[in-house]
Amino acid sequence: MSPPDKLRLLDDLKTGMSMEIRFTLALKCNLTPEAIIYETAYTLTKKKVNTREKLIRIMSAKISNEQVVIPNILPKFVTVQKQQANAQFIKDYDGTYLNRPFHIYKDDIQKATV
Repeated sequence: MSPPDKLRLLDDLKTGMSMEIRFTLALKCNLTPEAIIYETAYTLTKKKVNTREKLIRIMSAKISNEQVVIPNILPKFVTVQKQQANAQFIKDYDGTYLNRPFHIYKDDIQKATV
């Protein structure tokens, strides 16, 4: 991300501007020739203060081990339609569904990792 874009994004986060976090998942298996595409969006509103603050700290710090949780971003399950075969449920570390957190941190080389 270019420094001017990063500054604009930080400013949008700090001022409470509504923005979308988009997630696209493409699954390919040997049952179907084409990939299964799943796309969802999470709207980050002004009321989501905790998430905003963590994102600001991650983007502003040189090193950060903050964890940002984006709820309901993953599908509960995926169906392979042509073969009528269901994939396994996607479970979080505590056994619940849909609240798999993204672990985002920065190392000293300034790379963000998900």
